[in-house]
Amino acid sequence: MAAPHGVDNDDHREVLGVQITTAATKEPWHRFFADLVEAGGTSR
Repeated sequence: MAAPHGVDNDDHREVLGVQITTAATKEPWHRFFADLVEAGGTSR
């Protein structure tokens, strides 16, 4: 399970999402972050 955290504009930590995966490779992470960007996620 992957549950990456981010920091909002008020410096509060937030869970960005949760993903269940059976592989510990970079592909699930690339897909996860691509989905976040597609949903409107940005970085500061």
